[in-house]
Amino acid sequence: MSTKKKILIGEDERPMAKALELKLNSVGFEAKAVFNGNEVIEELTTNKYDLLLLDLIMPEMDGHQVMA
Repeated sequence: MSTKKKILIGEDERPMAKALELKLNSVGFEAKAVFNGNEVIEELTTNKYDLLLLDLIMPEMDGHQVMA
């Protein structure tokens, strides 16, 4: 039995984030979109993901700060 790979999307442009989330879920991934750097950090501390797609320019905490 294979489990779906989990992808976290950190993107402040909500239409883009939701489009990515829908597309990735439709092709067999378990994707979740969040909309700022603080939400990315919160998600990563409470859940395990196989891949992070991260926008570099976001409010509250940008992608560079998230990765530091």
